[in-house]
Amino acid sequence: MMQGMKNLWHSISNKVFCGSVNSRINDLVDHLPYEQLDYDVTKFVVFNQIPGDYLEFGVYEGRGLVRMYKRMLYHWKSYARHAGIYGHEWDPSYWDKMRFIAFDSFEGLPEAHESVDPKHFSKQGIYQMPLCRFQETLRKEKLDLSKVLTVPGWFKESLTDETKKKWNIEKACAIFIDCDLYESGVPVFRFITDLIQDGTVLIIDDFFRYGGHPQRGLQRAYGQWLEQNPQISTSELTRQGANRLAFVCHKD
Repeated sequence: MMQGMKNLWHSISNKVFCGSVNSRINDLVDHLPYEQLDYDVTKFVVFNQIPGDYLEFGVYEGRGLVRMYKRMLYHWKSYARHAGIYGHEWDPSYWDKMRFIAFDSFEGLPEAHESVDPKHFSKQGIYQMPLCRFQETLRKEKLDLSKVLTVPGWFKESLTDETKKKWNIEKACAIFIDCDLYESGVPVFRFITDLIQDGTVLIIDDFFRYGGHPQRGLQRAYGQWLEQNPQISTSELTRQGANRLAFVCHKD
């Protein structure tokens, strides 16, 4: 009887242990591609000294922006040491001039109107995250809040020339678009057009949603934007699996 109980205990323990290990491994495998994309993008931007601000459209609670901030700072410190040793031409004020600009409604997604949109997008407010939660994340992660600018509001209302003038937004070193819907993507792409320069990195999340159909979702908004702006072309820099792509922009 006792031996049977011991065998049962060992069996349960092994299953629990293996399940825990497998869960951790799966979490790690799922997380690493995001880290790699962040690393690749920020290293490209800093080591090529692409000027301008980092813009993020759809920040949720802010963890993505925090990762990009910390990676940019890490590469900046590394590059500054490298440039000092080898005598490269560089701008010592590069990091000081870079801002991290967060655009979000902080009321979730707008109501989706296209029949092909996922059902859970049909109701306005999904993925809602209040502004105070975003700000709390930044404080907990000890970011320099003077470098972070927050622009709340629905994109069709907040993404205007007046916003650019008000906050002196002139160039983007990197742009991250995570707004899920075609309707939300259109004003984003329109807004960033004159902020693009040679070397600007454009990151698009959920690029292959809708079964990868090029005429749906953000991929549709991206394709239309390129058609409407033939002076801009892109080449793929890196990707996070079949979910998130990063492109380097080129401007004629």
